[in-house]
Amino acid sequence: MKLISEGALNDGNVEQLSERLGIGSRHLRRLFKQHLGASPLKIARSQRVQFAGNLIANSPMPIREIASCAGFASTRHFNHSVKAAFGDSPRALRRLRTSPLAAESRDAVIVYLPYRRPFDWASLIRFLAERPTPGVERVEDDSYSRTVEVEGLVGMIQVRDQPERGCLAMRVRLPRYDGLMQIVQRATRLFDLETDTLQIVRHLSRDPSLADMVITHPGLRVPGAWDGFEIAVRAVLGQQLTVVDPPALVGRLVRTFGRAVELPLAGLSHVFPSPSTLAVADLSALGMSRRIADAIGNLARASLARKIRFDGYGGPEGSLALLRRLAGMNEARLSYVAMRSFGDPNAVPHCDRGICRSLPGRGRAASPQQLLSVFQNFQPWRAYAAMQLWSHARRQGSKPRSGDRHSPGMGME
Repeated sequence: MKLISEGALNDGNVEQLSERLGIGSRHLRRLFKQHLGASPLKIARSQRVQFAGNLIANSPMPIREIASCAGFASTRHFNHSVKAAFGDSPRALRRLRTSPLAAESRDAVIVYLPYRRPFDWASLIRFLAERPTPGVERVEDDSYSRTVEVEGLVGMIQVRDQPERGCLAMRVRLPRYDGLMQIVQRATRLFDLETDTLQIVRHLSRDPSLADMVITHPGLRVPGAWDGFEIAVRAVLGQQLTVVDPPALVGRLVRTFGRAVELPLAGLSHVFPSPSTLAVADLSALGMSRRIADAIGNLARASLARKIRFDGYGGPEGSLALLRRLAGMNEARLSYVAMRSFGDPNAVPHCDRGICRSLPGRGRAASPQQLLSVFQNFQPWRAYAAMQLWSHARRQGSKPRSGDRHSPGMGME
């Protein structure tokens, strides 16, 4: 479904999609029919039509450009599909639009990203505000902004919550919008929009130690990653506990090797360095140790060779094992990468000091082994349990100890 939502069937066919997944096309069609009640092509067409309807109603983008962005081979096919889905032509639908955002956004496209309620935007944005990538991300006035690069095109996104509509409003600024479906998919992953939080609440509230906080704050999400490689690089840099402060080091890395951009929002100045750039970069001048520099180079080369996949396809186990070997990451950082870069809902940062101290009913901090034992009860949603404990500690005003300033993982990454 992730491949389809990113346009795998726009230019390709089911046979090519099956080959990428490593299964036969007949088996793939059978699985879709069994679990979704429709063929892969019908699912893809439905997603394209819904995406197009969003743009028709909420953006000033020309109809022909919308058809192209949504992956339709011809305007005629586009018109027919839209009319079949919405009962009217694209131009008739546009005349009926009422969105004030569409009228005011001549230099941008507004895309609405629906989410399942309940949805705790405040906790999500607070988590991201404490961990911005300098020059790349900015959190201000209850909104999230960042630079983006899709298919060689550089721009930015700005995201705000619209709770009355049950969605996020994402303003996208790009020279062209060919890769808009990819941007939507990445934002969906970053903000964890497709999670059924009520199912998770029912599961986690069975445990007495979490019941009160889960029921009180049922809309908590696990922040994902716009770019899993970016999160992994930052995790490697976070192990640099001497010589320089990690956020300052990240800023220097971005300014030195990132692509400079001119955007209308202060604080957004660069795109994060790509794997191809960092694979050959001389990082010694940034003040990091040779071990950390080598680890980043190894990570970048493994990502280029697709030995480590940050695109959400396939299980994370092999990639995490390779990260442990090539980048020398400790278990706390690996679990953080598993949770954010790979979107593993069962990842648990069991070495995180803040979470070890926040377990209810304990007079002192739990050990990592004790934390793992307790978290067995929370499977397969251990990452959400960890977010509940982290958020609870923040609400209680808990601060890291002086020796924990560089504490890895949830609290201080």
